[in-house]
Amino acid sequence: MGRPLGSKSGAARRIQVERFDVNGRPIRLMAAADGYVMAQRPGCEPFVLPMRRWEVLATKPPKVAS
Repeated sequence: MGRPLGSKSGAARRIQVERFDVNGRPIRLMAAADGYVMAQRPGCEPFVLPMRRWEVLATKPPKVAS
């Protein structure tokens, strides 16, 4: 699932709304502007990340070894 974002060139680009940290906890996108995103883990305060850091986060939770 993605959300269209405007860019300086006028072309909209899609960005994934939910990513996962190294421990598999979800991080949800709240807003994006000028190369930064505001994100939030459930039950925590929002924080700001550069877009590059957001894009390298996992798009699926890691598989748990049994």
